[in-house]
Amino acid sequence: FLTKFNPSGNRLWATYYGGTGFDYGYSVVIEAAGNIYLSGQTASNSSIASGGYDNTLGGSQDVFLAKFGVSGNLLWATYYGGPLAEEWGYASTDAANHIYLSGDAYSTTNIAFNGFQNNLTGTAENTFLATFNTSGGLLCATYYGVEHEEQGQVAADVFGNVYLTGYTTTPLPSLASGGFQNTYGGGNADAY
Repeated sequence: FLTKFNPSGNRLWATYYGGTGFDYGYSVVIEAAGNIYLSGQTASNSSIASGGYDNTLGGSQDVFLAKFGVSGNLLWATYYGGPLAEEWGYASTDAANHIYLSGDAYSTTNIAFNGFQNNLTGTAENTFLATFNTSGGLLCATYYGVEHEEQGQVAADVFGNVYLTGYTTTPLPSLASGGFQNTYGGGNADAY
């Protein structure tokens, strides 16, 4: 569900969003014009996508990204995911109204497009980062991961920089480059 309140705590409007399977909302972001982006995970094969990048559920569970107008009307929505078990994701926007979607992907197809890393690597899921325009079109997408398991979330700043953070269980150095700590610290997982 998605609900809008005013600063005094009064509900202005509310809407359900979902189909016949499970649907989880993970993030809500607002662009400069006031439109709202809801992202999460769905197992519903109907009542989700309309007018966006992908209108068909790719696996048993996909990411969804939905754009709502300021009064709660659905403008478009899309699935994002491949044919394997599950993908899920979080959204962010920047000052230029790009929409960023990040999360985890198990699928080897229908994820990367003109990105930094165009193939899933390793034996488990990789993080992904996808960029959409305000009409729901996919601009580019990439995996980000190495060997075992990576999970991530995205944020963007007013200068157009995009930040991907999460954790990895991979002790290989290729996730780090030029930063504060360029080697795996040990234990079950490290943040990146």
